[in-house]
Amino acid sequence: MKKLLSLLILSLFAVGLFAQSQEANLEKYWNYRKRLREKFIVVTPNVSDFGVNIPAASIENNVAWWSDANCNMSHYLTVLATELWLLKNNKQDYSQTLAELLYAMLALERLDVYSESILRWKAACGETFIEDEYWQKYFVQPGDINGFMIRDDVSQVLKDNYPDNLDVPYSMGKLHYNDTKRFEENSQDVIIHDMEALALVSKLVGTESIANIPCYWSDLYFHLIPYLTGKNIVTLGTDVYSSPVSVNFSLWAKDIVKRFIDYIQYPGTYNKGIGFNITTSVGSITFNTSFFSTHWILVNPVTNHWVLEGSGTDGGVAMASSGFIRAGLAITGENLQEYNGLFSDNLYDYGFRHPISKINGKYLDDNLTRSLACNGNILGDETFDVLRSLRDEHDLYDSGQFPNNEHLPLINLVLHDPDYNVMKLQDNTYNTDKILYEDLLNSAPANGPASNLADNIRWTSASRCIWSWKLGKTLDSQLEYNGLDYMMLHNLYYIAFRKEDLKTIIITDKVEMGVPLEPQYYDWINKRSTSQRAGFIETNSSILGNNVTYTATRGITLKKGFSASGTGGKKFVAKAAPLPNNYQGGLYKLPATSQNTSGPAYAKKSNNNESISEKTTTNDNNLLRNEITISPNPSRVYVKISIANISTAVDFDIVSSNSVVVFSGKLHSTENGVNLSGLPKGIYFARLYLDKKIEIKKIILL
Repeated sequence: MKKLLSLLILSLFAVGLFAQSQEANLEKYWNYRKRLREKFIVVTPNVSDFGVNIPAASIENNVAWWSDANCNMSHYLTVLATELWLLKNNKQDYSQTLAELLYAMLALERLDVYSESILRWKAACGETFIEDEYWQKYFVQPGDINGFMIRDDVSQVLKDNYPDNLDVPYSMGKLHYNDTKRFEENSQDVIIHDMEALALVSKLVGTESIANIPCYWSDLYFHLIPYLTGKNIVTLGTDVYSSPVSVNFSLWAKDIVKRFIDYIQYPGTYNKGIGFNITTSVGSITFNTSFFSTHWILVNPVTNHWVLEGSGTDGGVAMASSGFIRAGLAITGENLQEYNGLFSDNLYDYGFRHPISKINGKYLDDNLTRSLACNGNILGDETFDVLRSLRDEHDLYDSGQFPNNEHLPLINLVLHDPDYNVMKLQDNTYNTDKILYEDLLNSAPANGPASNLADNIRWTSASRCIWSWKLGKTLDSQLEYNGLDYMMLHNLYYIAFRKEDLKTIIITDKVEMGVPLEPQYYDWINKRSTSQRAGFIETNSSILGNNVTYTATRGITLKKGFSASGTGGKKFVAKAAPLPNNYQGGLYKLPATSQNTSGPAYAKKSNNNESISEKTTTNDNNLLRNEITISPNPSRVYVKISIANISTAVDFDIVSSNSVVVFSGKLHSTENGVNLSGLPKGIYFARLYLDKKIEIKKIILL
C-alpha cells in the first residue's frame, strides 16, 4: 500500500505538470492515429500483398523496424476494436475504422494461410532464398489454415511494392525486417497477446457490412473464402463469383483463438527436462519437478522442430496450459482442451494470486500469466482486484516503474464488467484509478513516444504496457515508437470510465432485499429507450413486486403505457441526480476536420490521377510497341494479360473509371492470370508500367 499511496501522490502532482482536458487527449489520440498511418504502416485494400496492414514497432535512424511483433498486431487490433465500438456507440462515422479492422484481420489470416508456404519455399531455396512473393505463396497445402503463424511477412517485397507509401525513407534501399529473424514463427508470447486483442474484437464488434469497403483479395480469396464461408463468418453476395458483403467479426475472432489453442495441443507426447526446479508452497500447495511429459508444445510443421522462442522448451507453454484453456473458454464459450493432464492448475492459480516467489530470477507470475488470467477472468470478480494490485505493487522485472501491465485491469473491465458490477461508479476504486489513468494519458508526449525523452521516461518503450522494464533504459538512442500503447489505453479508459457518455439511465438498485426479478422486468430492460443526458422509460408491461431505483443525470420521462406497482411494500423510484466524480460529459468523436483527412492512405504505384482512357504514353516515339492483349474481355472474375517482348517483371495497376487505383501487382511472364473477383461490375483500366512508357487497356467486368 505504501507504493500505491506514493504513486497516487506522484500522480496528483503530475496532474499539475501534464494537466490536459479530455478533449485535448482525444485530439492527441487522432494525431497519433494520423502519425501511425503516415509513418508506421502501409494501409491498403490489396490485402494479399506481403507486409501490408501490419504496423511497425519503431523507427530508428529513419528505418522502420517491425521488431518481434509482441505488441504490434495485438495493440493495433485492440485500438481498432475499441475505436470502432466507441465511434459507433457515439453515432460517429466508423467506416474508416471498419476498413482498417477488416484489413488487419486479413493480415493476421495471411500470416496463417502462407506461413508454411513461405517456410517451405525458404527450405527449398536454402541459402539462396529469393524474395519472390509469387513463389513464396506457391506451396500452400490443404490444412495450412491451422493456427500456426509467422510473426510477420514483412520483407523486401513490401519495399518493392510500396516504395513511397511511408514518410520514412528506407536506409540502404530497404526497410529493416529483422534479417536474423525473418519469417520467424509465432511464440507463445505473441499468441497470448494476440488473444487479448481477439477477445476484445469478439466482445465489441459484431456483424458488419463490408460491401462498400474496397478489398482486393487476389490469391488469398481462393484459400480463405471457402474456409470463412464454411464457418459462417463471411456472407457472400448473390452474384456468381461475388465478393463478401458482410463479416461476423465476433465469430471470426473466436475462430482464430480456437486455431491458436488447438495448434499448441500437439498430438504427440513430448518428454522434456527443464533446467531448474520449481518449488512453491502456500499451505498444502507444493509443486516440484525437473521433468515433465506434455501435449502442450509449439512445433514448426515444416521442420517438425520446436519453434525458436517460446516453444515451451523451458516448460512455459505447458505451465500456461490451464490459462489457455480458461481464456479460450471465456472468449469462445467452448472447452478447447483436447488432452488430459494439464501441467498444473494449482500452480497456475498460485502463480497468479501470489506473485511473491522468485525461482532462479523468474517470478511465477509474469505478464503472460496475467494476460491469460485477465482474459479468462479466472477468479471471477477477484480477478480485477488481483490485476490491479499487481499493477501497483508487483514490479515483474525490478524496473522501478509503476504502474505496470496497466492495460490488463482495463481489458478485464471491458470484457467482464459491462454494468459496473465490479468497479462501481461511486466507490474509491473508480475515483483512484480514474486519476491514475488520466495522469498516464495526460503525460503522453504530443509528438508520440520515443526513446530519448529524458524528462518523461513513462513513454520511452515500444510498449509501456508490455515492456515497462525498458522505460528510461535507452535515453541515448534515437527511436520513435508507434504510440499504439497510448491509443490502446486511451480507448480502454474511455470504455471503462466514460460509460456515462452512453448510459443515461443508471440502474443503482435493480432489486432490493434479494427479491427475484419478475419476467416483466426483463421485458422492460429489453424495450427501454434512452437519449443523451436524459432518461426515458417505456414498457408494454408492468413492473411488479420489486424494489427498483433508476437514476438519470437530468430528468426522467415516463412514456405512455409505463406502469409500476408494488406488493408487500415494494417501491419503484425514478430520480434525477448528477453523475459522480464531477463528470462533465463529452463524447468520443472524430476531429472537426473529419477522420477521412487522415484515413487509410491506400497504396498506389502512381500519383497520376488524370482521367484514364485506353492509350499509350511514352517518351520515345520510336520504341517498339509491346503487344498487349487481355482476355476474356468482358470477364466475370479472371483475365489473362499477355505481353509480348518482355524480359523482366512489369508493375501494373487496375484503375477504376473514376481514376481510383483498386489493385496493384507485378506481371512475371508473357501470360499472367489476374483475379478480379473482389471488384464490383463496371469499367476498369489496366495500367502497365513498361520501360519508358505506360500502356493502358480497358477491362469490362460483368
